[in-house]
Amino acid sequence: MDNLKPIGQGQARKFLVKQRIEITLEMRETVVMRYGDLILSAFCPHCQLDVAMATPLSAASLLRTGERDIFRMIESNSIHYVENELVLVCMRSLDALRNAVSQ
Repeated sequence: MDNLKPIGQGQARKFLVKQRIEITLEMRETVVMRYGDLILSAFCPHCQLDVAMATPLSAASLLRTGERDIFRMIESNSIHYVENELVLVCMRSLDALRNAVSQ
């Protein structure tokens, strides 16, 4: 009865029961990556043509750069893109930018 401590005085005594409850939570994270049509053909409103379009992640992989760099190019209007259910980058404008930088 180590965990029982008397409370109060006299004949009527109440006992305070101290319990220690330890809860352990384990969290798991699952990342699903799908490699399907990473590059597809779509209409670029800037080029006015059906061109190869890629997700920013795919474009970054092809250019060996980071996805954030691709979004910077989009934000600065350096490359063409369309945004519907997902963002697609015009590979034609990306190639033109890459050629302009390398010259």
